[in-house]
Amino acid sequence: YLLSFLVFLAIQPEYNADYLLESMDRYVDLVKDKLSYSDIIITATGATRCYTNLRFALNKLRNFGLVHHTTRIDHSIKRSLLPTPFGYLVAAYVSHFKEADVQNLLDNKITKSSPNFYNLVVQFKRDTVGFIDQVTLKTENIELVELVDPIRESFKAIASNIKFSESYNSEDIEKTELKMKEFYRNDENQQSISLEMNRLIVSR
Repeated sequence: YLLSFLVFLAIQPEYNADYLLESMDRYVDLVKDKLSYSDIIITATGATRCYTNLRFALNKLRNFGLVHHTTRIDHSIKRSLLPTPFGYLVAAYVSHFKEADVQNLLDNKITKSSPNFYNLVVQFKRDTVGFIDQVTLKTENIELVELVDPIRESFKAIASNIKFSESYNSEDIEKTELKMKEFYRNDENQQSISLEMNRLIVSR
């Protein structure tokens, strides 16, 4: 669910995690024709498996710095469903910010790049500027390109926090998750960029 749910969150106007269940309901309704029997069975805990897996996916997206852990809403800190600037870049790399992309990502049918989540992160680490250039060349949203250009240095700082290698060693991944979490926690500058990206994507 990682990339599919990330793109879904990127096109949602609502990013307050108080409404996580409603967001998951909308996601499941959107992709219901793509789900298999194993996705909809009830687990031993009484939850539907796809909902449990979506919670795991959201935690992974947060830990890799693709979705903010928290955002400041109405002068208070709230748990968040808002993609980070890096998250919006990855979503732009693998999609056109369309509902059809959300569905097709579950079939690994995407029009832009490899669906392998870790490959995308490694590519971002290896050549941040090249990765950004590929995103901006492929996106149809000129305003998004104009927003990304001035914050390239910020993305380099994000990339410097990514520690794991292409071997995807579990210890390296845990270190990366910790670094990304520290980098984004209550970072209001990153949040303001994310909110501007949200406005551009949702208002298209």
